[in-house]
Amino acid sequence: FPFIPNPQGLLIYGMMGDTQAQLDNTSYWLARSKYGSMKVVKATGFAPVAVSSPQLESEWGRFSTVDDAYANTITWEGHEWYVLTFPTAKRTYVYDTQGGWFRWGELDNGTGDIVAHPMIDYIYFDGKSLFTDGDGNIQELKTEVYNHNGKVMASGFRTNVQHVGEQRVFINNIIMDMRTGVSDEGVMSLRVSYDGGYTWGNWATRSLGKLGKYRHRVQWHRLGSGFNITLEGRITDEVPRQIMSGVIDVDVYKSYLDNRNDRAGLKDG
Repeated sequence: FPFIPNPQGLLIYGMMGDTQAQLDNTSYWLARSKYGSMKVVKATGFAPVAVSSPQLESEWGRFSTVDDAYANTITWEGHEWYVLTFPTAKRTYVYDTQGGWFRWGELDNGTGDIVAHPMIDYIYFDGKSLFTDGDGNIQELKTEVYNHNGKVMASGFRTNVQHVGEQRVFINNIIMDMRTGVSDEGVMSLRVSYDGGYTWGNWATRSLGKLGKYRHRVQWHRLGSGFNITLEGRITDEVPRQIMSGVIDVDVYKSYLDNRNDRAGLKDG
């Protein structure tokens, strides 16, 4: 009889909101167990496997509501995305099946924050990636277009500088390996926090290279020191913004005695 219950198919995770979506030949959804834990999982047979990080799960747990969450899936330039939106919290998060999460949305010029992407539903039709927004408009996602309804899109990153031994870290240089020489006016801005992102210094802007200067290096020097350093970069011009990698040249604090011993070739003890 085809409808006999399968005792091996019992899952302890339910689904929050309208977040189930097909991706990577399986199902993804925002799940919550009977013990209260919340995470994005993918089905591997009858075993849900978490793909979200504890940091993201903690952030979602602070939202006033998650019951209105919804999800879409997108295939974009060879990448498969699970797009999760929390309308009340005004946040959109994207999971790339090749690894990693990122925030996606529109820049609020008043607060400098990234608010939720307007996508409600998505479809690939007639060679076009189309989506509807909350106003019922149909819009198209395009490569090499860096504005949304005439408003320039922002791209950026935020990362911590990890260190060993709780020593003070000195940032000598930062060099970004990225696409340059494709615009006369493109710039990238960088700012630094020395307290883990609670307060920030001023934005320092660097050119992305004049048109045709493809070997231009985007770099910053003498960015100070601290124990809990966070870096944030942002591009807000209508120019290509491919960042391949970044190189950071750092030193750690050494006492006068350690420096003297190094110069003399001596060792402790």
